[in-house]
Amino acid sequence: MGTGLTRCARPHGRWSRTGLIAAALLAALHARAQYYGYYTLTGGTATVSAQTFSAAATNQSAVFVTAKGRLTMNNMTLVSSGNTTNTDVSSQYGLNATLLAKTGTVSMTGGSITSSGSGANLAFATGPGSVIGLTNVVLYASGGNAHAVDVTYCGVIAASNVTMVTRGGSSSAIATDYGGGTVTVCHCEVTVNGNKSAALYS
Repeated sequence: MGTGLTRCARPHGRWSRTGLIAAALLAALHARAQYYGYYTLTGGTATVSAQTFSAAATNQSAVFVTAKGRLTMNNMTLVSSGNTTNTDVSSQYGLNATLLAKTGTVSMTGGSITSSGSGANLAFATGPGSVIGLTNVVLYASGGNAHAVDVTYCGVIAASNVTMVTRGGSSSAIATDYGGGTVTVCHCEVTVNGNKSAALYS
């Protein structure tokens, strides 16, 4: 039995002056943010297996795939412990996410993704052409503002036989945010414990 969540749309309607200023400031912060990973794939194709990628620095992902890169991971352990410098940029663009696909494609089978920092979403796909597939993976986040799976701006995540656990506040398990996207889950187990955290948030 599977469940799909789709919400992919451009902002519309009239914006207030305050809203426009806030959006412009956030866009500026995003433009200045440094996205990088313990392991970064910029274009091309790669396969990694049975390794541990651990990120401890501020705003650092354990794995970052961009520029149409295509990464296959088997039985990998991804860990991040650093905090974000801006939770809004993390929520909108995936800054500090443990696994981040930003115009890239990731397929992960087996293994685990764990984070303990603030704003450390576990699997985050943002932008058209950004796709993450998770099969038989365990996801665990203990920090605040850290979703298990999250998509923005038409990103796509498909999860099958995945265990998702979040402990922090404002840390829903399955989420779509700014600009929306598509999340499909099948035979997944979800546990959330933090304040203002939901199993499903959109």
